[in-house]
Amino acid sequence: MKLTVSSVCDTGKLRRKNQDAILVYQDEEKSFALFLVADGMGGHTDGERASRTIALGIRDWLNQNCCLPGSASDMLCAVRDRMLQIHDYIWTHWNQQQICGSTCALLFFLGTSYGVFSVGDSRVYRCRQLRCSAITRDDVWENQREIIAQYQEKELRMHPDYGKLVHAVGSEQTLGYSMFTDTLCDGDTFALCSDGIYKMCGDGYLKRKLRFCRWMDLDKARNQIVASVYRNGAKDNLSLILVRYMA
Repeated sequence: MKLTVSSVCDTGKLRRKNQDAILVYQDEEKSFALFLVADGMGGHTDGERASRTIALGIRDWLNQNCCLPGSASDMLCAVRDRMLQIHDYIWTHWNQQQICGSTCALLFFLGTSYGVFSVGDSRVYRCRQLRCSAITRDDVWENQREIIAQYQEKELRMHPDYGKLVHAVGSEQTLGYSMFTDTLCDGDTFALCSDGIYKMCGDGYLKRKLRFCRWMDLDKARNQIVASVYRNGAKDNLSLILVRYMA
């Protein structure tokens, strides 16, 4: 397994603090790697503390567990269990009289498989050949089944709750999350990003750039995406991890 990685975690133009956190972890000997983007809930108390607790909590857990599960499914369950522990810690210690939480987009590679664990609206994209799409679903108000059944598209976009997070690590008593595993293909390229990336450069622009990442220098691609975000104002913190897999 050969991986090429490029990443950035930046405050942006308008925010005084960076409430994003990222994690890049690789163990070539075990054919394992894990990547994470966490976005502390903007406007809420201690979003920065929540995102960093997630990143550090996963990093320390990986460093303490030298024996990895044998399958991607087992690894995904282990990631989920650790994330639930982190969630319970944030909920118990920092959500008594305030809201403290964070999104989390997590991707790992184990041998020839990958796994995704997702909470909130940070995203994981996958580019295979020339097809690029988000493989996570935003945990926002308008994506709930009962809401989709009640409203037309135009009504959804005009609703005051449009874009509102419905799940975040640490901000609710019971964590809502999504997870799955799949098989890797040679040349697969992934992007993990906070909404400060895709909302400021546009989903369409991001997908077009990612389609060329199979052949393009990833640092160059990262710089071009970040430059687009800054041209459009960089109003939020921005985090991006690009990963290319070669068999």
